Amino acid sequence: DLMRLDTPSVEPIGVITDRVASNGEPLEPIILTRHLRFSLPYRSLFHSGVRQGTVMRLLDALVVLLVRLHLVGFLWGDISLSNVLFRRDAEAFAAYLVDAETGELHDHLTTGQREHDLQIARTNLYGEFLD
Repeated sequence: DLMRLDTPSVEPIGVITDRVASNGEPLEPIILTRHLRFSLPYRSLFHSGVRQGTVMRLLDALVVLLVRLHLVGFLWGDISLSNVLFRRDAEAFAAYLVDAETGELHDHLTTGQREHDLQIARTNLYGEFLD
C-alpha cells in the first residue's frame, strides 16, 4: 500500500513463510525488499565527530518522511533511526521507511494518533542517540 501511495519506502518483492528455528519453533514470516541503491543506515552516518549540520539534515529528512506518512494516513508506531535508510539528495538527505511491521494505514490520522507517533519518536530517537 505504501508504494501505491507514493511514499518513500523500500519496495517489497516477496514474503518468506513457514520458517522454523533450529529448535523446531515456528518463526514469523519475513518480507524481502529490493536493495535501495546508494542508501545508508544511520549507524554509517552517525559516528563520533559527525558534524552537527549533518545530524540536523538527517533529522530533517526523518521529519519529512514522517509528515508524508502521516498525510497519507499511515501511523508508523515504531519510528526510529534503525527503521530508516538515508540517501544523499544534493545538500540534504532523503529518508526511506524500511520497517513498517507495526504500521497501520487509516483514511486519516487523528491529532492523538500523530501525537502518539511523535512520543514514540522522541523516546526511540533519544535512546538511539545515547547508544
